[in-house]
Order: sequence, then structure tokens, then C-alpha cells
Amino acid sequence: MSAGREIPSSAAPIPWLFPYLGRPWASCRKRHNWKLLAKGMTAYRVKEILGVPDREKAVRKLEYWYSGDGKGSLYMRRLKRWEIPGGLATD
Repeated sequence: MSAGREIPSSAAPIPWLFPYLGRPWASCRKRHNWKLLAKGMTAYRVKEILGVPDREKAVRKLEYWYSGDGKGSLYMRRLKRWEIPGGLATD
């Protein structure tokens, strides 16, 4: 055995590098998670809660994230506004 960290053989993301990936509760498909969002929250924290967005669009200092039917607007990597998608089951 060699000393140090073992290199994973799969092409999956390294969990300590992307901690918001692979968490079953980090989902944009749950109404409860959308209700956890707060104005001014960092982009990193939003990804921890909702997971990686389906699509991202950047225009200068603004970012638009789309997750399913929901969307969020970020200014300088801080959450400004969001729309909870319709059709989600209540928790």
C-alpha cells in the first residue's frame, strides 16, 4: 500500500471537491428545498441546497440558473430572486 490519498478509478466527481454533488436531499424537485433559499445566499450554498442547475446563463455580473421549471437570478454570485416551479409535491 502506498501512503497518502488513494486515487479513485472511476470518472465520478471527487466528493471532497464537489460536496454538493451526490446528496439525495440536494434536489430542485423538492418544494422544501426551494423554501430554504434566502436573498443574499452564496451561489455555493444554493448549489448545496438545490444541486447543480440544469442550465446556466451569464450576462456580465448577472447569472441565471434554471432547474426544471424553476429559476434563480444571482448578482455577483449572490442570490437575488427565484421562482419556485409549479407542480412540485408538498412536503
